[in-house]
Amino acid sequence: MKLLVSIALLLVGSAAFANNQDNQFTEYKVEITALRTLSFDGETLKGGYSKGGGCQDHSTQFGLEFDEKNFEAKLRIYDVTSTPDYCDSFLYLEFNLNIRNLLQNEAEKKGLHWKRFTVILPKIDPSIF
Repeated sequence: MKLLVSIALLLVGSAAFANNQDNQFTEYKVEITALRTLSFDGETLKGGYSKGGGCQDHSTQFGLEFDEKNFEAKLRIYDVTSTPDYCDSFLYLEFNLNIRNLLQNEAEKKGLHWKRFTVILPKIDPSIF
């Protein structure tokens, strides 16, 4: 069975803290609402985004929200640091995501056996500040 993926764009945004029992930050997530670059080869999504900071190590995490009625999966992309990064550098971060595997794994966890998905992504903003 071949999984077909189509791509759509949507603007969304949020930030979240995760704390441990001692009320210390374990991670700080900021949702990425605009991508600078994006390419998709039918399986792997490659992209880049800009973020302020420079004092913390940054990583990228992904989440999916399924809309079972419309056969859509909204991809959330998060920039993650251990604490808020208020430094003044302008960072450019890249990511590679095998979206086909992520969709299949997350859909199976939810008991969904779709053959076709529409994936909603953050908007593309190629402007340079």
